[in-house]
Amino acid sequence: MEDTQPVIIIGAGLAGLAAAVTLHEKGRRVLLLEASDGIGGRVRTDHSEDGFLLDRGFQVLFTSYPTAQDLLDLPRLNLHYFGSGALVAGSQPMELAIDPFAHPDRIGDFLRRSPFDLYDIAALARLKVGLAGPGPHLLTHAVERTASEELTALGVSERARDRFFRPFFGGIFLDRSLQVRAPWFLFVFKMLSDGRTAVPATGMGAIPNELAQRLPLSAIRLHAPVTRIERSSTGVQGVWIGDECVTASTVIVAADLWRARELLPELPVVHPLGCTTMYFASDTSLYDEPLIVLNPDQHGLINEAAQLTNVAPEYAPPGQHLISCTALGQNQHDDETVIKVAKDELVSWFGARAKGLRPLRLYRLPHAQFAQTPGWRSLRPSARSATPGLYLAGEYLQSSSINGALYAGIAAGRVVLADGR
Repeated sequence: MEDTQPVIIIGAGLAGLAAAVTLHEKGRRVLLLEASDGIGGRVRTDHSEDGFLLDRGFQVLFTSYPTAQDLLDLPRLNLHYFGSGALVAGSQPMELAIDPFAHPDRIGDFLRRSPFDLYDIAALARLKVGLAGPGPHLLTHAVERTASEELTALGVSERARDRFFRPFFGGIFLDRSLQVRAPWFLFVFKMLSDGRTAVPATGMGAIPNELAQRLPLSAIRLHAPVTRIERSSTGVQGVWIGDECVTASTVIVAADLWRARELLPELPVVHPLGCTTMYFASDTSLYDEPLIVLNPDQHGLINEAAQLTNVAPEYAPPGQHLISCTALGQNQHDDETVIKVAKDELVSWFGARAKGLRPLRLYRLPHAQFAQTPGWRSLRPSARSATPGLYLAGEYLQSSSINGALYAGIAAGRVVLADGR
């Protein structure tokens, strides 16, 4: 087919950028239409006036994600790495929940301060071995089981679940109930076991920026909210940006599911998961480990906190420290109350060192993820819609994650190429 029109991609988040790069590298012209003032979707980094880097919500990159390995130029991102594990608040010293395979020099410290008993340690070692290697292994044996049921089958204690698994994986899935599908839980466990957890030196926004740099400047149009997709019985005719119609015979909808449903109401309805992330600045370091800190108290506001400058000093001006705190769910309190409660909790964990914390910014993310409970995958549409020339590339086609967004974008681009569009 003669390349007379670009492929229109709605949304310049990770899925849209991945689709654009996939098509561009095969010689297809693309045009990304982004409603906001910047690329990246939920993966963006703001620069405060006083020199702090503030990701829009606490986010990290798992380097073992298949899409990260295949699509991203990881060395170019200048990644800084977390340790493998976490600290658990509520005692002094804090409990230490690390992967002893990744930190063999700290096994003694781990055994003295671990939230796991010996049976938990043995169960997790068996799981790590069972998930090792390139094959699926345990990933396909419990399709409709929950993570909670999987942990029961593994013999993990209730104490280990409450003190580590609920807050740790609750921070990843934005849900402490452990009702996420067991295969997704196992996949993430494998990613953590096989690779490292990282943030780029210039913030998580470096990931979409790295993808965008592979595209021509003319390929991305900002402040271009698509209000309607023109469709007929024969296929896609174009898209509307306000009163402007952009003619196109091939369109990829790469917006998140809630935005995509405004254009395509036939898409499935899934339950949104929200969170609130608060950033604090400090002249004094709260702790020294390159680890996140988990809150085992289910009644607390904070699920997890991280002194990001322990991992990437570039996140703050010299001599300053940046602390991120995340609360799960749709918090109904006003910003001032949320910040006060979060600071009080940090003071209870770290004492006088936390009294001088200065609030920087608060982000409310009502649609940060969607629930991935057993059965949701049966709702997933195909990358090919029922309308010829109309394709889908949202993370809801795969999983609610960076890996899922990149995977969906790559897959949509490949389907367009396979169809000769």
